[in-house]
Amino acid sequence: MSWRLWIGIWIFIIGLVHLACEASFLIRYVTRFTQEIYTFLIGLIFIYETFAKLAKVCLTGCDWSVC
Repeated sequence: MSWRLWIGIWIFIIGLVHLACEASFLIRYVTRFTQEIYTFLIGLIFIYETFAKLAKVCLTGCDWSVC
């Protein structure tokens, strides 16, 4: 794999660890693209929650007669 890909993978892993440990104030020392990383992660959380709620509604049974 390309050297840049490995750097990206390591930065992603370090970013996730910092996010899990709530050490977001340290991320600025790792990469200069802090805002983009956290914007991506927050967007991913919203997308995941949307599909999780949609799956919950569909699995518990939809009442389409009210539509």
